[in-house]
Amino acid sequence: MSTPLRMLIVGTDRGDLDTQIRKLAGCETVSVPDANAAVASLRLLGHNIPAALLNISVIEEDLEELVVYFHSTFPEVILASLGDLPDNECRRLKCLGISHCLTHPLTAQSLKLLLKRPTPIVTRTQSNKDWVVTVDRGDWVEISVPSQSEYVSRIQDLLDLLERSKLDQDTRDELMLAIDELVTNAMEWGNHYNVNRQVRVSYYCMADRIMLKIEDEGEGFNTTGLVNPTEDLKMHIEKREAEGKRPGGFGVHMIRNLMDDFSYNDRGNIVLLTKFLA
Repeated sequence: MSTPLRMLIVGTDRGDLDTQIRKLAGCETVSVPDANAAVASLRLLGHNIPAALLNISVIEEDLEELVVYFHSTFPEVILASLGDLPDNECRRLKCLGISHCLTHPLTAQSLKLLLKRPTPIVTRTQSNKDWVVTVDRGDWVEISVPSQSEYVSRIQDLLDLLERSKLDQDTRDELMLAIDELVTNAMEWGNHYNVNRQVRVSYYCMADRIMLKIEDEGEGFNTTGLVNPTEDLKMHIEKREAEGKRPGGFGVHMIRNLMDDFSYNDRGNIVLLTKFLA
């Protein structure tokens, strides 16, 4: 027996809305209260969800990250906003990749349009101001941001949402630490916080490993000069002072020990990390 189609409703647990959609569209519904619950449901239900309704007023804070998750993991799912929104807000949502803006009362015609599976798109790119996320069907997610420190936490939030239900807490913490340290280094030492220079973070999760690539647009550096700072703390501190650098310099050594593979390109402006999963 074939598995019935289900429509996912994110940002509401209203039973009356479920009943209305089932009656109009003739499909089952799954209602979840927030973005985290939506990710968990998608992990369980797989590709039996052709459409999702997003209650924008409830999930606005996690909206961008959730849309990227849909496009990267379930690109065939049609996304629709739910609510009475002004035209400029609908235009913004369509730029993000939400193709339909539905208003109350819902109609059978509008719902049935959502249940038609589209032809998968090979590559999708979404942009919100100067932050760009590209999702490739080869399972790589690339995030490009200007060299501004506030984007570090946004990258962390996005990647954490993408794999929150697959990774244990220790692995997630290690990845977030690596992103914080190495993206900050790329912005500070590579791009010198020049907002016209981008930092690109590429992410790939396989069954047995996670790979991260962090690239800046700086001149690079001689990576052979990277040594273990804990071997001679006094010399390390004095050397940084002589070079006019702030106190620190332990981050790369720490991340190298946390990851299973850690390497720079010859130029020194790209670092590739690999973390094997248990």
